Amino acid sequence: MIVHILRSPEYSKNEFNSIIDLLNIKSKFIKIKGYSNEIINYKTSNEIKDFNEFFEICKEWRNAKKVSNDDYVFLLTNYGNKDDFFSWTDESLGDYFIHSPELGKYFNNPKNQHFVTVYEIITCILISLMYDTREEILNAAHQKSRGCPLDFCDDKEEIVLKIRTGDVCYDCLSQIKDRGINPLFLGVIFNKMEEIRKALIFRERDDLIEFKSPLRIIYGNKDSKIEFTELPGVVMNFDDLQTTLYCLILKNKSIGVKSFLSVSDEFKRLYTIIKNGDLTSKEIDNSIKTWTNPENSEIIIQNVSKINTKLISLLGKNLASSYLIKNNKGKYSIGLNKKLFTELFLNN
Repeated sequence: MIVHILRSPEYSKNEFNSIIDLLNIKSKFIKIKGYSNEIINYKTSNEIKDFNEFFEICKEWRNAKKVSNDDYVFLLTNYGNKDDFFSWTDESLGDYFIHSPELGKYFNNPKNQHFVTVYEIITCILISLMYDTREEILNAAHQKSRGCPLDFCDDKEEIVLKIRTGDVCYDCLSQIKDRGINPLFLGVIFNKMEEIRKALIFRERDDLIEFKSPLRIIYGNKDSKIEFTELPGVVMNFDDLQTTLYCLILKNKSIGVKSFLSVSDEFKRLYTIIKNGDLTSKEIDNSIKTWTNPENSEIIIQNVSKINTKLISLLGKNLASSYLIKNNKGKYSIGLNKKLFTELFLNN
């Protein structure tokens, strides 16, 4: 299953990319694809739109790209809708819109709308597998909130309860069981829901407590990752180069912005482990040679910036501060005590 996510033209590209980074599902059951540069044109200039305007865009894009009927298409938009829904689907339960600003305004920190939008995407997919029609979904919706994806949330502030609970009620669990949904697929959905819940709660509390979770660097046989040992399910959403770069800086006291050539052997060793056979030795050599060339320092600078942006989006500015890559007089470093990243598991 592929989940295609489109950006409405009025929707911030930075906001959109933050959401795609947060989704970051690595599973053979679900693949996420974000499209930040697709040209999308509405047929009206109304700020408040009819549902069908959103669904027509999804359908036209789906047909133009020959997207499988088994895949999903989501449109993230700042435009409101006549029924004031956070999100909704067409009759096929395959095309969706999500009104992100409406979701985010019920939390103290507007940045938290990223988590809420990801939650909506994930739970919309779950609900589509539980029922066959929109009418069935509306009939099953909980008019009194239970902290469940099926909560109707007529009182919009109840969305806070739903996200913070991150759970599924007994009735919905029974429906899921009766539908015989693949347990491995459910595991991906439930894990992401829990990840969102925990990350959101810690972001809300980071102004009140001084918290530093140790890091665990896992070089896995399939996917290498950096996770927070005291924030279960919260993983740094980096690509392979960024993961390597972060580990390299973390393991060294400091590295000059234009001095990565001096650590090229370690750079190569880490990147080879992380790629785990996906690239040939020659391809890795060429990549490392390019990245460590002092004349190409902009590549490193841009990726450090992307790493820091992702960390702030994931953790919030205060909590992320201990994990950010700092540039002090032309040298990169991460001000995290060595005791907080001593757990290293090598599975290769």
